[in-house]
Amino acid sequence: MLIGGIALIRKIVILVLVMAILFSFSGCGLKKELSQQTKTFYDIVNGTIPRDMRLTIYYVNHHYMHHMPFSVEILMTMPDLSIINVGYEDLVNHQEHLRKFDPTLLEPEPKETFTDALVYYVFELDSGPVLEYVYSDMLGCDTLNGIQIKPTSELFDLIDPFLPEDSIYKDYDPLRT
Repeated sequence: MLIGGIALIRKIVILVLVMAILFSFSGCGLKKELSQQTKTFYDIVNGTIPRDMRLTIYYVNHHYMHHMPFSVEILMTMPDLSIINVGYEDLVNHQEHLRKFDPTLLEPEPKETFTDALVYYVFELDSGPVLEYVYSDMLGCDTLNGIQIKPTSELFDLIDPFLPEDSIYKDYDPLRT
């Protein structure tokens, strides 16, 4: 009986180790995918910004008390939605600021959760989106190009020069408690 118990414990320990190894590999895969997803944007802002590049920021200027998470689609239908369109010239004028973007500071969020969109912005070219970010506040999980990420001020810093002074997201740090 003692030998059977030891064998069972041994199997459980092996199973836990295998699961831990697999989990760590999936985290590495997410980090690599996140790095690949941000490479194009990083290369653009550290090179020559294409003439067809633009930034569009969508946000509501207050936090809603709501019973269900907002998708980007719901955010877009809010009656008090603010929209900021930033063109090529403004992006070039703020290129030194955009070059401060450090994708190595971004960490994937391994646990799956929902999105509760309060801010959505997209840097895009005529060929499509280059960098797409959804800020979810404390209720949900932020996403960058479809990958859930841990909260960071890095992505708010990118848009800060383009926000009006009266925006609640001006100089915003989602990590501040």
